[in-house]
Amino acid sequence: MRRTLLLLGVILLVAACSSGEEKVEPQVVIEQPTVVVPTVPPDAEPSLPLDDAGNQIVARVNGVPITLAAFDRALIRNATVVSDVASYDALAAFEMDKLIEQEVILQAAASMGIAVTEDAVEEEYQFMRASITDDTEWQNWLQTNNFADEAEFRQLTYYNLVNQQVQGTVLQQMGMPEIPQVRMRHILVDTLEQANAVLTRLNNGEDFAVVAAEMSVDETTRNNGGNLGSADGWVIADDLVTPELFDSALQLAPGTYSEPIQTMLGYHVIQTLEVGQRPATSEESVMLQMEYFNAWLTEQVQSAQIERYIN
Repeated sequence: MRRTLLLLGVILLVAACSSGEEKVEPQVVIEQPTVVVPTVPPDAEPSLPLDDAGNQIVARVNGVPITLAAFDRALIRNATVVSDVASYDALAAFEMDKLIEQEVILQAAASMGIAVTEDAVEEEYQFMRASITDDTEWQNWLQTNNFADEAEFRQLTYYNLVNQQVQGTVLQQMGMPEIPQVRMRHILVDTLEQANAVLTRLNNGEDFAVVAAEMSVDETTRNNGGNLGSADGWVIADDLVTPELFDSALQLAPGTYSEPIQTMLGYHVIQTLEVGQRPATSEESVMLQMEYFNAWLTEQVQSAQIERYIN
């Protein structure tokens, strides 16, 4: 306001110095707005911590940073690929977990003495380029598959090669996959009282097949001594509608009976006759190896020192 009064005084002074006949048009003075720059305390912390290069980071794994840039790229790259997440938050959590797992694998590779060379990455790159020789088509392929550029393709190729070698090393510890199997039989009834009656008769020495024929409501086994096995008598977990019976049978000593076990079908009394293993089929081996490696990776992640800076 004071500045405005001073300016008006200048205008009036000019008018007084002019001849009485000359008319001076009044000048309109527009004050410029004052820009207020907030003062940042010198000890203020950034919203995310920084690595040694000044990059924002979203996590640390055993002290090794994962950058915000890498996290953002993972989200962009996989947003259209990962379809089993319910929201952005779920996708973000999923991608964070995968980045942490990747860093855990990289560190495990170093401890195992595994090293993927630039030549190995170049070989994979040349293999891809052999199928897409045109440069424009290659760039289109990178874009279609959500790679930011060729450097990102090479980086992820490196990760894949490391992962393959680590997985191979871990699975060597597993040996030949085998499937647990049992020879078992059961008597199925509708109520707990009936199951206890079955158990009483068996414990009194009555023949299992006789009790099954008289009391079991399972029409497929009651006239076969209650046997749950196939032609060779062996059962694996996937053979049963109620796999919890299989788990219980594995815990029983051969020749003994279980307490009544409730499932969606009713109440069972089972007897384990024999426990064994057989070599896994090719399909079963793939599943068992995947389960083994995932269990190993989960253990590695749980034992790592992990700091997360975003939720």
